[in-house]
Amino acid sequence: MIPFPPQAPGETNPIWTGRGFQISGRMVPVLSYGENQSGWNDDLTLLHEGNAGSMHFIDLASRAHTLSEMRHWLPAVEQPVVMDIGCSSGFMIREYRDHLPGSVVIGADIVRGPLERLAARMPDVPLLHFDLVKCPLPDACLDGISLLNVLEHIKDDQTALKQVYRILKPGGELIGSFNLNHAPTKAEPQALTESLLQQLLFADFTIISWRVSAPDTSEGGYLYNPLLTGKLIDPQGKPVILWARTRKTLKTDKL
Repeated sequence: MIPFPPQAPGETNPIWTGRGFQISGRMVPVLSYGENQSGWNDDLTLLHEGNAGSMHFIDLASRAHTLSEMRHWLPAVEQPVVMDIGCSSGFMIREYRDHLPGSVVIGADIVRGPLERLAARMPDVPLLHFDLVKCPLPDACLDGISLLNVLEHIKDDQTALKQVYRILKPGGELIGSFNLNHAPTKAEPQALTESLLQQLLFADFTIISWRVSAPDTSEGGYLYNPLLTGKLIDPQGKPVILWARTRKTLKTDKL
């Protein structure tokens, strides 16, 4: 288990008991680090999950890809610690618990409401409430991170990814899904492009593998099976979904 920092200066470090956090003699189900000032809230979470839900084909594909990629390398790590950032209602957490035995699974989200409900259903999973841009976790504390359809919601996406890089251990992996070239919406206000990801993500991380789901013009939807590609493709600005497995590589390793 990772060391959890105090909620405020001068306070004692929270202790994970296996079914909640002990802080100065009291128990809390969710460890909270500050208020949510992102603009994302419980209502938007309900809107987003109401449109998608646990069985939406894109979410199913994202979770299947993430679990498959995590299982490729985690067995080589002794008692790996994996965090799902933006865990919301815990769909990915459930996959990890069922299919990654021996791993320590942690959930995190910027909205507290879904975490409180998730804690009632999964009291044995450590759940953290924080803003990724102001991530309180110590350096190099996680072996794996999943970031599924999260970056689209963060205004300061550059700082968010710098924090992800900081809290990953050397050799640790980030597995993410990203909606590229999609028009901003109330639920997803940030517009991502391949060139932006090249600057923000792939400049610091080593790409291990990736998949792209391209528009299917005959059906007006998506090709549900991700297309393996030899290089990242931005097909004339058309909407695509990118799944990427990346690894934290020390700066000196790239020289």
